[in-house]
Amino acid sequence: MIEYSEGIIANAVLNGITILPLIAILALSWRSIRHHSQPVKMAQAFLRAAVPVMLLATLILTAQAALLAAESNRPYMRLDVSRAAIYLSLTGYFIEYAGAILGTLALYLATTSAYYVVIGRLRWWRLIRIDAIVGGILLFAFDIAWYAKRVSDIEQDRVFPTYGLQWLPIIIDITLVVISLIIVSFAAYVFGPLKRRSELPVGHIPLFLLVASSFWLMRCTYMLAVDIKTVNEDWTYGESMAQIIYDPIFDRWASVVVLALLALLLRKPLWSDPAVLLDASAHQALSQPYYPQPQYQQQPVYQQQPHVQQQQPVYDPRFQQQVYYDGAIR
Repeated sequence: MIEYSEGIIANAVLNGITILPLIAILALSWRSIRHHSQPVKMAQAFLRAAVPVMLLATLILTAQAALLAAESNRPYMRLDVSRAAIYLSLTGYFIEYAGAILGTLALYLATTSAYYVVIGRLRWWRLIRIDAIVGGILLFAFDIAWYAKRVSDIEQDRVFPTYGLQWLPIIIDITLVVISLIIVSFAAYVFGPLKRRSELPVGHIPLFLLVASSFWLMRCTYMLAVDIKTVNEDWTYGESMAQIIYDPIFDRWASVVVLALLALLLRKPLWSDPAVLLDASAHQALSQPYYPQPQYQQQPVYQQQPHVQQQQPVYDPRFQQQVYYDGAIR
């Protein structure tokens, strides 16, 4: 069994490793892309918001682990250091929840965009957009309420708060797990049809979606299990030491993998291909029958010929034939 000092140092190192990849993903996600469909534009916006939020949370949690590692060799931790570590941990997880909500919405909309490519139209897009926005606002409200309650507990000298709204993180986790299950189902559904669209530049988008959704489901399930044990105060010393090591791997490392795959697949040329449905107005325009405009051509001009009087036939009963006035039989 590892010692606490070794575990907290490993936690700080494992957290710090993810900082550079997050910076690279941040730079990649902000590179401009044209001709996105509406769902992809919205997914890109959520991704661009999620990456800096996750980066900030990682920096705070790394600083908290480094602070605890620096004090781990002391027989007793100073009160000011303990309170600072608690504030850093609380703030870091509050920001990380916000990043997880944004990342879930980005992955959800990216998978929805792939589904629209398969069916060829924006089905229920307004409802899905409203669902993503309203659901995100509700989850953010739960996150803020939980953070405010925890800060209030600390200000009242409850260093290890166990009261009030501690079940709110579990609600957030359960919601993210359910959404992740839906995302995995959609990613598995579109995998085959997208692969068969050989006329489109699909590339590795189906594989990226399936891997990203699977990693995200693993990450959300792990966080749900951790929060349930935290609320129930069901940690043994060995489990606590293992959780210190597992947290960076199943949480932040998995998040980096998912965000990187999202940044890559949203930059694929599929989303700017003219053969792919762009938006509802484009679909309506494409579905209308095409009527070519009449082309007005100049009427041909014929040169007028001199008028020649036609010879009139005369009937001669002697020959029972038509005889012209000049006497010729024809």
